[in-house]
Amino acid sequence: MQIRLHKNARTTPAVRQAIQASTLSERALAQKYGVSRTTIRKWKHRSSVEDASHRPHTLKTTLTPAQEAIVVYLRQSLLLPLDDLLAVTREFLNPDVSRSGLNRCLRRHGVASLKALLPPVEKTKYKPFKAYEPGFLHVDVKYLPAIEGEPRRYLFVAIDRATRWVYVALKPNRSALSAKAFLKEVIQAAPFRIQKCLTDNGSEFTDRFLTRTRQPSGTHEFDRLCAEQAIEHRLIPPGRPQTNGLVERFNGRIEEVLQTHRFDSTADLETTLHRYVDLYNHHIPQRALGHLTPIQALKNWQMSHPHLFRKKVHNLAELDIYLLPLFVLALSHDLLASEKEAGILGLLAAQPVSLRRLLSFKIGFRLGLLLLLTAGLLLIAVAVAGIDPRQPGVGWRLVSWFGIVFAYCGFWFALAMLVVSLGWRSATNAAVLAASWLTVVILVPAGVNMFLAAAYPMPNRMDYIVRLRDAADDIRKATDEIAEGFFADHPELRPDAESADDESKWVLGQLELDRRMQAAVAEFTDALQHQQDLAERLKFFSPALLTQSAFLELTGTGLARHRQFLAQIDAYHAELRDFFNPKLIRGDFAFDAFDDIPRFEYREESAGDLAGRVGTDLLGLAAPALLMGWLASIAVRRYRVAGS
Repeated sequence: MQIRLHKNARTTPAVRQAIQASTLSERALAQKYGVSRTTIRKWKHRSSVEDASHRPHTLKTTLTPAQEAIVVYLRQSLLLPLDDLLAVTREFLNPDVSRSGLNRCLRRHGVASLKALLPPVEKTKYKPFKAYEPGFLHVDVKYLPAIEGEPRRYLFVAIDRATRWVYVALKPNRSALSAKAFLKEVIQAAPFRIQKCLTDNGSEFTDRFLTRTRQPSGTHEFDRLCAEQAIEHRLIPPGRPQTNGLVERFNGRIEEVLQTHRFDSTADLETTLHRYVDLYNHHIPQRALGHLTPIQALKNWQMSHPHLFRKKVHNLAELDIYLLPLFVLALSHDLLASEKEAGILGLLAAQPVSLRRLLSFKIGFRLGLLLLLTAGLLLIAVAVAGIDPRQPGVGWRLVSWFGIVFAYCGFWFALAMLVVSLGWRSATNAAVLAASWLTVVILVPAGVNMFLAAAYPMPNRMDYIVRLRDAADDIRKATDEIAEGFFADHPELRPDAESADDESKWVLGQLELDRRMQAAVAEFTDALQHQQDLAERLKFFSPALLTQSAFLELTGTGLARHRQFLAQIDAYHAELRDFFNPKLIRGDFAFDAFDDIPRFEYREESAGDLAGRVGTDLLGLAAPALLMGWLASIAVRRYRVAGS
């Protein structure tokens, strides 16, 4: 039940009910509740606990009851806005009526809102969005800014609906041949099979408006390539660009990049755009994907629906996690075993050098060679990218990255040393190490993902969309009730003008929608947070997950920094709401208030917190490596020099 209290009320409904039921004297009750005896006497003689109306018993109005009836009739029949109705009233009924007085008259008679007087319109029945699999592309063309002295370029963009994976290419024109060449590039670059392609009605994509029937002829270059590749080419309805809104939204991101950078040449422009697309695909989590990056979403889809893909999805940030162990194992699987199979291990054992020292030397030499190669590649990458190691926070991150690679290589060399020290044949060593790589790098991370999805399943997105639409429809029907309830509690925020009143109702409707959807949003965020927290604990079961976690922390895309960023964004949104909502509800926002709008300033976390997380991951890599090295040093003492 909704209780309306005066803003200066000293008692609550519960206190008023207690006063009415009490047998104490007025003086005792006044001392007990801290109010006057007059207040006690007032509530003693009332049968309800609600505030009575504060409206005067006799209203001093300019209009007579008959004139008010005419005004209400004109409002209901002609649906005149307040200003037009004011002009008619002054001209024919009462020249002394004021705008605010006329507005109060309309409120008293319940005809203040024109929207409420309009006949109800049947609302379109929504159909749920179809959940597409990877392979549904949205394609569009974006004009790029002209660079002085060089011809204009056009950016062709393709984005996958299910995974948000993006591919772009610069073309010298927006002809049909350029669109055909771009689609060929997308087919080669996409790891999945393209099944559908949605474009606008531009001449580079279709000849729809060049035929008499206003239907595609099928002879267009783009259509012919789609037919050859068994791709269904769909066109958006004319005049409905929002149908292709997914790619239009990404074009908005590209526009932000163009507005915040200065380009010296077309090559500089192309390099910047491709770097941004790589960053978008590999490092920027998407809320629509459950805070996964497009590449991570592709990998999850490939794991659950491998038939949709024609080649393996590679995360460029994870190539070293997958390929580096294989390189290490290829270098070390036949240590001692090759000499034993060749019959020269006995000669080596006769030398004044123990097998343990010999094996340690071989492992150390290969590890040093690999680290030297890695350091060289790192220096080349730093030089090509133009990174200055002297900048704050850059030098220690590069050193930490090298330390992670060293620890990761050390783990796999220690594992190889342990397997080799058991005295098996080189083929057996290779099989055991390959199975270990498959388990540690592929199966364990996949098992962790499956366990997380089973332990804390994400709520159905379609249920959320249906709940959102239902709540929006309910709020649209009860806009006046929501506004009246709010203004009864906050009369100081009630606007004077009718136009401002409509804006206030819209703002209050949005606030009520946010309140009603808090539970649904909390279901998503809680499930996601539980998955992430559990993943942080389970990563210690796989060195690959530990290495990936450390790399993400160093690049600034780790879980902790992402959560800190979201927390600051939420706090900033709360500041904006506290600043704008009262002004929008009252309808008194002025242009001179722009200087008072809160500004967002990101507060970076301390280097100590980041170093602590990276250090924990390093310790998780070093501990099993040292343990396996110690076990290998014990096992190699009993290594049989002769025999199979």
